[in-house]
Amino acid sequence: MGSAQKRDCVGGRMTSTLIRTPEGRITYWSPEIAQQYGYTAEEALGQSSHDLLRPQHWQSLREIEAILADRAEWHGGIILHRADGQPVMVGNYWRLHADPAGTGSFVTEVHTDIAASDSPASIELSDVLTTIVQDLSQPIAAATAFVSGTRRSVQQATPNPDLLERGLTGAADQLARAGEILGRVRALGTSLNNPRLQELHGKLAATLERSESLAHESKSVRQRAASARGEGRKAREQQRVTCQSDSGLIERAIILQNIQVYRRLLATHQSDEHSDDLIRQLLAEDEMKLAALDHKDVADGASS
Repeated sequence: MGSAQKRDCVGGRMTSTLIRTPEGRITYWSPEIAQQYGYTAEEALGQSSHDLLRPQHWQSLREIEAILADRAEWHGGIILHRADGQPVMVGNYWRLHADPAGTGSFVTEVHTDIAASDSPASIELSDVLTTIVQDLSQPIAAATAFVSGTRRSVQQATPNPDLLERGLTGAADQLARAGEILGRVRALGTSLNNPRLQELHGKLAATLERSESLAHESKSVRQRAASARGEGRKAREQQRVTCQSDSGLIERAIILQNIQVYRRLLATHQSDEHSDDLIRQLLAEDEMKLAALDHKDVADGASS
């Protein structure tokens, strides 16, 4: 069995190998790697390894390919995905080879389990990752809920300003919480002198800064929303006062017109005594209404 077909046990960790072109097209897919990822050779050959395994790198693929082209090798830990969609943490060693026939080049990939599944290191690593995921999932889920509630309010014909403010406030708080967690994750490796960790810390710091920037932006939006809400309240109050003022003027005009009509009827003596009594009663009521309006205007003027 050739070395590419052999699945060795290195320090208790299992390895397997594939061969591909520099562009990623798979030309060899061993039985061991088929067992590891759940794809048969028929399913894998000719496919792009990047599309098939959907790798997630701590570096960009462009950065990795540049290192491979420059140094003829690259190694690091990545996350790949099985045929059933499950993610797998593996160590990868890539080596760029010149084709002996002189027709081009090819890449061998050695995939190594980061830790044997039953080893203490694997259990401890799982514990750490689970803790990080749990810590981050809570504020992210909460922020998503707040944003969803805010979106529903905005889509309403008359958005609820209280709901908008609560949603923006809650999302900003949860983003700030997520930023704190990322800061703690970044601090976990500060005592390790490793260039790769230093670069990783830089990436985490950038992510943290984006999270903080988003939280700050959310806070700013919340403040603008609160300001707009206050201006809207003032506008509605002014409209209410204007409407009340207009209504008062109309009411006063109607009362004055009625008083004039009643007085003219009484002055002309065109009605009988019973009708005159009724007109006097209506006149007295409207004069009382007019006096009440005058009193209210004086009181409003004093309070303003």
